[in-house]
Amino acid sequence: MRRITLLCISLLFLLTEPGISQTNIDSLRNRLNDLPADTSKVQLLLKLVNYYRMRNMEDSLLSYTSQTIELSENLNYPEGKVSAILARGLIAHAKGRFEESKQSYREALALAKQIDLKKQLGAIYLNFGITFNRAGEYDSSFYYFTLAEKNFEANNQTTDLWRVYNGLALLYNTRGELGKAGNYYDKAFAAVKNSDNRMHKGYMIYQAAEFFFFTDNYTKYQEYAEYWHNFQSQKKATRDLIESPEHSALSFLFTDDDDATIRRLKNAIDYFWELGNLKRSAWCMTDLCRVYQKTDQTDKAIDVCLKAAEVFESIDEKLRLAEAKRLLYQAYEVKNNYKQALTHYRDYNNILNDLQSFEREQTLADLEIRYETD
Repeated sequence: MRRITLLCISLLFLLTEPGISQTNIDSLRNRLNDLPADTSKVQLLLKLVNYYRMRNMEDSLLSYTSQTIELSENLNYPEGKVSAILARGLIAHAKGRFEESKQSYREALALAKQIDLKKQLGAIYLNFGITFNRAGEYDSSFYYFTLAEKNFEANNQTTDLWRVYNGLALLYNTRGELGKAGNYYDKAFAAVKNSDNRMHKGYMIYQAAEFFFFTDNYTKYQEYAEYWHNFQSQKKATRDLIESPEHSALSFLFTDDDDATIRRLKNAIDYFWELGNLKRSAWCMTDLCRVYQKTDQTDKAIDVCLKAAEVFESIDEKLRLAEAKRLLYQAYEVKNNYKQALTHYRDYNNILNDLQSFEREQTLADLEIRYETD
């Protein structure tokens, strides 16, 4: 059976431009002074905002976001303002500041409803769903994913439905409802299967294959493995995507080249760390832990997973911390260090219990939030 490694890709959604190189970004910045203060300048500012958002460079993003909002207000161009506010919420989400993120989404939602920007509502609802899921508030997450689905369908934005279904798959997977999660992975891939966007299609093939592999559904795994091999054989190979740290797992999908896997994950860990994206760096650390465990390098697995746990705890990323603790107790069992194995198992169990308790306590607050945004 061929192996899959976890993919460090964030789901955060914004209607984005294709990737921009450093040379192009310098050119865009130089063009700012030459453009008149009209909507074309707003669009250029939004390209800069998106560039810095994708690289998790908050200071630069906030600077250009402020410029975008100010110019949009002067031009009475609310579409630009909504996009800039949404980007501000996305960077807060990436930094783990979920309440701040939700506040930006509420601001964007209120403005979009006020001027009836129907085609931007779906993106806002979707990001609400993602952030509530990350915050462990699952009922609200489901509610906003459902709103996003209805909005995309009503506005004939069917090419974006896969994002909703993937979000719901992640939600049900987190809750342990694996049957529903599998159904939504299938729906997400069906929605993007005939798309011309190879990045979206490759992403969903990977996510679904990963899920079915780790839930021991090898029949479905083989189905998606076949999709992947067909995807690879198509002429338009996206080498830039495959080689980028953001999508490091794609280059060794379904292979047994453990040395390449380890090398690329180490590069990705350093890349995200230097960007200040601690969550994704630590996520790659847990992936590296799995590879070390697979190759019987248990001491290295423990070292890298202890670091991941430390990072996840420092940014209050409880679900990922629980996963790191699970990997640690398994590794210590292999070493016959049952004292440490028991310690990390108890930590793992306590975190899950706390998350479930938090979810129950959030029920009333969830309902209040729905009334505020309806």
